[in-house]
Amino acid sequence: MKFSHNDIFTGLFFLIGTIFLLTVILFIAGYDLLDDRTEYFVRFEKLAGVKKGTTIRIKNFAVGEVKDVIPIYGVDLHFKARVLVNKEFALYQGTVVNITNQNVIGDTVIDLIPSLVKKYKLKEHDTLFATSVTNLDQMVSQISNLVSTINKMVETFGALAGDNKGDLKMLLMNLNGSITKVNALLDSSQGEIVAIMRNIHSTSTTLDKFTKEMANNPWKILDKRGGGGEAVPTSTAALP
Repeated sequence: MKFSHNDIFTGLFFLIGTIFLLTVILFIAGYDLLDDRTEYFVRFEKLAGVKKGTTIRIKNFAVGEVKDVIPIYGVDLHFKARVLVNKEFALYQGTVVNITNQNVIGDTVIDLIPSLVKKYKLKEHDTLFATSVTNLDQMVSQISNLVSTINKMVETFGALAGDNKGDLKMLLMNLNGSITKVNALLDSSQGEIVAIMRNIHSTSTTLDKFTKEMANNPWKILDKRGGGGEAVPTSTAALP
């Protein structure tokens, strides 16, 4: 069986057309046979700087990127980001998603905190929910509120100090006068204080001697009569 040139060209055209059509279908469907990444969705309430190409990180290590961001219109506006994560990093149910900035002026990143319970593995196109969204605008707003609060505290303290300046001055003057009087009293009573300390020392010495005597011979004092000084007989008379 012989093939004409027209049959060959027709076959080539059909083959090329089929390959082109399959390529277009695969491209539209979003399949990439050479891609080694898994596609997930991340839902968040605020855009917070997330855009195409935003880095996906696990413990500060880049593991993927945002493919695109889709606005979802409903009761309220929210967003879904289509993200691509390297297949070597399997995600499980319970994975935490934080949207933050690398630093004060850095780009927005999506941090993934893997679940400690690796029981239910997420499937491709499953949705993760962002639980914490912090962007530069929020940081600036928080710092501005903090500075405003500090300024109000300084103004209040200044007003209180100004209103009570006279009372504080009077209090310090009275305290200084009291200290002066106490010093004068101590100076004038210095001789009396020395005499009192001597008397205390003498009394302490006498009590010490008395205590030692009592310890050595307790019956020496107990056996003496109060008036005549005669010793009490050691034996008692028999009762009649």
